[in-house]
Amino acid sequence: MQDFEHSQRFRMARLTVASYCTTFLKPEMLHIYRQVTSLRRTQTFVMTKRIEHPRRFPFDDIELIPRPHRNLLRHGWMKFVERRPPLIYRGEYQMLVSILALRGADMMHIYFGHTGVHLLPFIREWNKPCLVSFHGADVAIKQDVENYVKKLRVLFDSVAVVLARSQSLADRLIKFGCPPEKIRIN
Repeated sequence: MQDFEHSQRFRMARLTVASYCTTFLKPEMLHIYRQVTSLRRTQTFVMTKRIEHPRRFPFDDIELIPRPHRNLLRHGWMKFVERRPPLIYRGEYQMLVSILALRGADMMHIYFGHTGVHLLPFIREWNKPCLVSFHGADVAIKQDVENYVKKLRVLFDSVAVVLARSQSLADRLIKFGCPPEKIRIN
């Protein structure tokens, strides 16, 4: 009985991690699947906008992020007049806040640096820690994202930990301005 009570307290004390991956999962993302499914000391759920290959990557606890309802007048005002970031004017911000509160998430792991840049308005406002992991192509200058390198530096300042798949990726992150003490090789 005492062991049962101890295990119950341990379960209640476990952190809840939200793993955010825009698409769960593309065929080349086996490394992400391995990471998500190998977490043992935390409760984990995946947040995603799109599910691909569910037979190849079975996972029971997925929150499919619904597309927010759009008021075109409000959307246009926020985008063109107020110049709010896409996360805000598309309604994604409030959707994330709702899901994370409902699930009692203690932290969020964001897969891919460019996704972290997109989620910056959320990361900076949410009162819990976020970490972001870089996997390769996301450690390059994104021509389609205005001020990408500057936004990466803001991202580095805004998250608790930055994960890199290799030392060479970590070295590139440092060149982009990531403080070396925040980097962990994953």
